[in-house]
Amino acid sequence: MVFVGDETLYPPPPLAPADFASNLKAKIFTSGSDEAMVARLYAKVFHSAFSNRDPNFTLSYATLCWRNAHIPILARALLHADAAELNLSYNEILGEGAVALAAALAAGALPSLKKLDLRSTDICNGGIASLVALLDRGACPLLAEIVIDCTNCSKTQHQQLEEAGRRRTPPVIIKLAPRKGAAQIVRIGLPANSV
Repeated sequence: MVFVGDETLYPPPPLAPADFASNLKAKIFTSGSDEAMVARLYAKVFHSAFSNRDPNFTLSYATLCWRNAHIPILARALLHADAAELNLSYNEILGEGAVALAAALAAGALPSLKKLDLRSTDICNGGIASLVALLDRGACPLLAEIVIDCTNCSKTQHQQLEEAGRRRTPPVIIKLAPRKGAAQIVRIGLPANSV
């Protein structure tokens, strides 16, 4: 996966209210009471935005040039959020990032999550194992679909994830999406002996 441009041009993950308040401590205010007021206002807006009651609400963070270091920040914010879909596709999230995400989901983040999109994130090894454990623990009880395409993962890892999805009631569909830009074999319907 190659990102073109300066990653500082992309937005960072949303901050949980506690993280935002902690960051405010490094800022200078003309009045000391402004810090507390700004923290309260941020928390109010954050909870209003992230506790959306729309049953189809999607948190889409696709193609934001995020890496492993961004995911624990996002995971802390997701503990205060709810959405039907989380799209993290086309970010450079490796196994460590997936471990942080799975830990937040296991702790109750996004209780209405139905779809998790991890296309082109390169999670494998610890990441796949974390998703398998998440499914086996029964976390995210409404989760119905995980979209993933980790080309660096072994066939065994994909099978473990698919088996964990099938063990759930109702089962979680594991969609192995083709990698963007990857060569694909396309059958065009010609008879086998015509080529």
